[in-house]
Amino acid sequence: MADLEGLRRATLLASEMRSAGIWDGRGLTATHDVFVANVGGGSRIAFDDDRMLYMSTGGGGGNAPQDPSSLGAKVLRLTDDGRVPADNPFVDGSPVAARPEIWSFGVRNPWRYSFDDVTRGGTGALVMGDVGQGAWEEINYEPRGRGGRARKRAP
Repeated sequence: MADLEGLRRATLLASEMRSAGIWDGRGLTATHDVFVANVGGGSRIAFDDDRMLYMSTGGGGGNAPQDPSSLGAKVLRLTDDGRVPADNPFVDGSPVAARPEIWSFGVRNPWRYSFDDVTRGGTGALVMGDVGQGAWEEINYEPRGRGGRARKRAP
């Protein structure tokens, strides 16, 4: 069975890329780096219902999950044109002086996530599968519109 929703999204993305002048149907004609990270694991991108772009990065070891100046081991959130949204949790430097792109920190390698679908009665929350330590993996929960530090759920 064909993934019609995936095909619809790919067609819409292709149309948007053509109208923005960055794709001519054969190859990209313009690009820019939103961010560059050289870390392991945890890479995924997704749009929420408000067209905000979420990107997860892996930690690559060390203290990256707790380091607010690092983009490693984080969930980042940007507008669909690559800007930092004014309502990101660290834009004004409080409660922690962190990079403004950061939506959530305290994760290690968030390798899978999705949004609790509001069209099906969900809350819009961000629910992430993350690499745990030792005996189990983690499930992290971020209520809709409330970035910051991931709230961990373990068995």
